Amino acid sequence: MSQAAQQAAEDIKGMVEKIADRIPIIFTGIVKSVDFDAYTCEVQLNVNEDGNVTKDIVINAALEVTKGLIQIPAEGSVVWVAKLDGGGNRGVIKCSEVQQLLWRVGDDVQISSNQNYLDLKAGDGLQLLMAAGKFKIKNGSKNLLTILLDILTHIEQITVNAAGAPTSVPINVASFEADRVALQQLLTA
Repeated sequence: MSQAAQQAAEDIKGMVEKIADRIPIIFTGIVKSVDFDAYTCEVQLNVNEDGNVTKDIVINAALEVTKGLIQIPAEGSVVWVAKLDGGGNRGVIKCSEVQQLLWRVGDDVQISSNQNYLDLKAGDGLQLLMAAGKFKIKNGSKNLLTILLDILTHIEQITVNAAGAPTSVPINVASFEADRVALQQLLTA
């Protein structure tokens, strides 16, 4: 092969490698572990090779982004992993099972959920939490259960002056106690 032909072959090979680096490549793998703080996971990319575990695969394919909709895959779930840029970064673009779902809108609104809870937080301390079969509604240090229980306590303690002497406790105090139990079954502080 002439030197010119050899140089042309090398040039073509170099161009093909540059093009190949820009083509998104998708791998299928199984999640081995998840780092919630770093938004990364370890994935076994070739299910036939036990030792082929790739670390630091970003959970959110938009690099360095911790806002928007983020699906955190469950350990053992099947994921699609894509090359994100020419620099070797890889990210999860699809998963078969979501362990946790985060949705962050700006700096003030966050919704997170998994199979055990749904939590909505907004602004300075507003929270609506549904977990363990109960609701939690609070704003700062105030929560709905405590306020409602305080109202029942105040009603139970109502006395009225009748003919110069205070009356006794209301005769339906037992009904208020049933309401208190019902509220505690529905709400949490």
